[in-house]
Parts: sequence; structure tokens; C-alpha cells
Amino acid sequence: MLIFLFILLAVGGAAEWWTLKHGLDEVIYSLESSKQVVDPLEKFEITTTLQNRKRMPISFVRVKELMPKELIFENEDKLNIHRDLEHTQLTSSLYLGGRRSSRRSLQVSLPERGRYFFTGCTLYGGDFIGVSQDVRYVSRNTEVAVCPRPCKSLELQEVLGGFLGDISVRRFILEDPVLTVGFREYTGREPFRAISWTQSARGRGLMVKQYDYTAEPSVTVVLNVEYRGDLTREMAEKVEKCYRIARSVCETLEEKGVRYDFITNATTEGVLGRWHTLEEGIGQRHLRTVLEGLARAGYGRIMTFDRLIARCMRRSDTGRGRIIITPSMLPGYQKSIDRLTALHGGCLRVITAEELSEEESV
Repeated sequence: MLIFLFILLAVGGAAEWWTLKHGLDEVIYSLESSKQVVDPLEKFEITTTLQNRKRMPISFVRVKELMPKELIFENEDKLNIHRDLEHTQLTSSLYLGGRRSSRRSLQVSLPERGRYFFTGCTLYGGDFIGVSQDVRYVSRNTEVAVCPRPCKSLELQEVLGGFLGDISVRRFILEDPVLTVGFREYTGREPFRAISWTQSARGRGLMVKQYDYTAEPSVTVVLNVEYRGDLTREMAEKVEKCYRIARSVCETLEEKGVRYDFITNATTEGVLGRWHTLEEGIGQRHLRTVLEGLARAGYGRIMTFDRLIARCMRRSDTGRGRIIITPSMLPGYQKSIDRLTALHGGCLRVITAEELSEEESV
């Protein structure tokens, strides 16, 4: 009897020692999001998986997951949630059999533009007799980016309606320097660069190229986030408003079938790369690239407004429309805009966040 009791104690002690040292070995935690880029309050799914890869079961595992503090759960009242200043902590407990896994999916959403991170979890593994526990932190870095919501402003709709109307009219007035349909005599009113020296050398006098009308309207969207002084709460709100305006402008151009390119001096964070210049295009993929950039954009700038406008001047398309979005009109901005207009002409609109009223349309 004593021998049997001794053996039982020895086995229990060995099991206790093993679970304290190796209870959470080969326990794998992972988290996946069904979407990486979402709209504000758009529902998406997060799936967490806890896998025990060893043969021995784990009698008790408590998982404390660290999620964004702003995260909204579909059935929050049924979950064990604690919120602090930095995170939402979601706690759950379970039994995990040998070579088994537990998977859970939750419907969630996020309220505002920005980047949000699911940073991992802390695992607590119970010992063999339920007295002590093994603790291990698992680091993860799953990111979800939230796009800015549209700027639903009646004033913005009116500005864009008038601008696109001007673009439509000017396409039948301005000549396209790509579509040459013939030659005519030089009258003295044409720009010097329009003279065709090949045709003039044939003895017919100075001849200029005759162009076809503009075949397709196109627009450059310029997003400026430059400001002076410190980043105050008021200024941050103006920059956020610029992002909402930029989204609505690009969505309107998509709806009207107008091709557009995009240029900005806003900093971006994450894996997007050189987002500050997006070549001309149209379609959902093109728009989605703009929206993802707006989701990841910060409050800093990579260049001044003057340099931003200088980049616009490199596009020499005659009659190209330009929409400039800026928090406010700072001293010196108008000179840069005037140089752009004098060089290329075309329709140009400046939309400032501080002057645009953002009332919900009906």
C-alpha cells in the first residue's frame, strides 16, 4: 500500500513539474481578419485559433487577447471584455485536448479612420493539480486600416457639379496636342511651339499643327495637408476633413467616368509604399488604392505646398482639370496656383476644409 501511494505521489509530482515547465509548449495562437481595409462601422470578421500540437491535453487555458480599444463587438454583452486606456481585453477559458484546436469567429467593426492593431495575447496554462499556472505572452501584429467616411456636403456637391460641367464644355473648345488632324497657316496668334517646321520648310510659309478636340476629360486631384505651427486638435480635424473631401471627390469622378490621377504630400504608414503619387486611371481597384492611402495617411507632410504644385506642373496636358484640396489657404499659396494656371490653363478649383460646410445631404 505504501509503495502504491509512493508511486502515485511520484507520478503526480512528475506531472505537476512537467505541466509547470512545458504546459504551454507547442500551443499556437493566431488571429486573422477577413478584411484588411474597411469603411467606418463596416462589419468584418476576426478569427482566433488556439492549437495544441502535443499529445498531452491541457486541462485549463485562459486566453487574454489584446485588441484595439475602439473595437465594437456585435454581441458584446455575451463576451468577457475589459477596456482600458490602450486596449480592449477579451478573456476566455477553455480545455484543450491533445492535438486539438479551438477556433472562434467574431463580427466586429471600427468607428473612425486610421490604423488599428491586434497585438497578440497572454496565455495562462493551469498546472496538473490546479494550484499554479504557466504564463506566456504571444506577440502578433495584425493590422486593419479604416478609410475616411465620405464628406456628405451639399456645398461640395455643387462645387463638383459646376467643375465637371466646365470640364465637359471645355473638351469641345480646347485642342488636344496629341490628336493632330492636319496643318494650317500661321496667323500669329498661335503659340510658337505649335509651328511645324517640317511643313514650313516645304515653301508654303509658316504652318502650324491643327489639332482635334479633346477626346476625354481628365483631372488631377491634389491633396495638401501642410499647416503652420503645432498640430492642434482643430488642425487635426481640418486634415481629417481634407481626407473625407478627397474620398468624395474621387468617388464622384468615378461615378462620372472621369479619369484622374492623385498626388499628395501627406505621410503614409504601413506597407503601401510610394502612395503620394498615383498615376491616372479609373475603376474600383484605382479608387481602392486611393482609399487605402487615405486610411493610412498621417498628419505629417513629405514636401511643401510649393513643391507639390511643382509636381503638378510636370503634367503638360492641355485642358486637364485640377482639384486642389487643402486645410486652408496660407500666404503664398495663390502665387503657386497662379503659376500652375498660367502654364497649363484648364479648369481649376480649390477646396478648403475651413471654408467648406459639412452638412449632411438629404
